[in-house]
Amino acid sequence: ASGMIGFEDALRTVLKRAEWMTQCAEECPGCMAAVMGKTAEEVETLIKETSYNGLLQCANYNSPSQTVVAADTDGMETFLALCSEKKVKAIKLAVSGAFHTPAMSAAAEKLFEEFGNMDFASPSCDVYANVTGLPYGDDIKRTLADQTMSPVRFTDTVGNIMRSGITTFIECGEGKVLSGLVRKTSRELTVYNVSDTASLAATAGAIK
Repeated sequence: ASGMIGFEDALRTVLKRAEWMTQCAEECPGCMAAVMGKTAEEVETLIKETSYNGLLQCANYNSPSQTVVAADTDGMETFLALCSEKKVKAIKLAVSGAFHTPAMSAAAEKLFEEFGNMDFASPSCDVYANVTGLPYGDDIKRTLADQTMSPVRFTDTVGNIMRSGITTFIECGEGKVLSGLVRKTSRELTVYNVSDTASLAATAGAIK
């Protein structure tokens, strides 16, 4: 949408990214769980308390009160046991791997290599990278590839967008998960969701 990359290149790369991430998940089985009602700092402290030496880390900083943890199988079992002991709400997610962790590093490097064959233009507007929470800079290809194996800093992204003066967010696509996370980040924001023609018309009418 920003003109940074062509539609056909984007679609082809999304397909390859999915294929490479699936390969990583098969080679390094893992899982993820959403921790509710705790700050990111509290979740990070819980991880440290397990003293687990394998793959166990925060993968998605979704909102001030929701953080997703990714781990290998043993690491997740250890972490969920600690959450149960401390009565911390943690919901295991129906995903096939430990995404946004070093388990996806092979996919990230293949993506970076693929980007070397593509032309990237300067975006027509600010496009925020979840790996940094900031607009893309000069190293677009490396940053974009690294998002595959790096934590998603959604809370920082929303906060930085707010600080730029933007107060209205529109989620495009099925469901309202991201809309809910934006609202949890700040009640001062106006949030819309577009998932069909009716919601598109309603949103367009509301923001005129």
